[in-house]
Amino acid sequence: MSFPPPEISSISPRVVSFYGRNHAVLSGYNLIDVTRVRIQRDTACAAQETPVWNNSGVNLTFHIPSTNYKGVVRVCVTLPDGSCHGNYRISYQSSPSCFRTEPNSTWFSGKRTITLVGSHLECVEGVIHSHNPQDVILPRSRNSGILTYETAAVKSTQQSFLSSVSLKVANETLVCYTSFKYHPDLEFITYKSLRTGKRRMNWK
Repeated sequence: MSFPPPEISSISPRVVSFYGRNHAVLSGYNLIDVTRVRIQRDTACAAQETPVWNNSGVNLTFHIPSTNYKGVVRVCVTLPDGSCHGNYRISYQSSPSCFRTEPNSTWFSGKRTITLVGSHLECVEGVIHSHNPQDVILPRSRNSGILTYETAAVKSTQQSFLSSVSLKVANETLVCYTSFKYHPDLEFITYKSLRTGKRRMNWK
């Protein structure tokens, strides 16, 4: 049985950390018969292969595996007959790290934009707070040195508390060694009237 030769036009993301990447997307042509994605270093004899899913013929999803090496690797897609097609390149780099949050506080109601400052942050898939480690917050934007996200609301608490930050990268959770403080929402309980010139202003 013959298969039309598949072609790779792009892989997103193209740069990942040592830990790899979950749910990478490969786009191209004639992909419908592709069963696996093969990843191989130019100097290595053994290749790593990973299965694919959500294959529409022009896009498919796969996991980029972890590695112990930094550098460029070659990617091709395999057919049921074992042949591998394409010669796309992706890069492995050092793991992400972060050392500062700006600002360093938020409210119980959340919805405040926090900026993480660090390195290789474009490889981060999500942010985790120590007070709610099951909730993975997706980044709003990210590049190598800066990642922004929006804080989530907290429940059933009366006092301010510190929450440390970790990064979700593939199947790993990396501690940031930085934290920020949750404060109660502002509440105005009194007001007074203040006249300034010809206008009266009410301060609550």
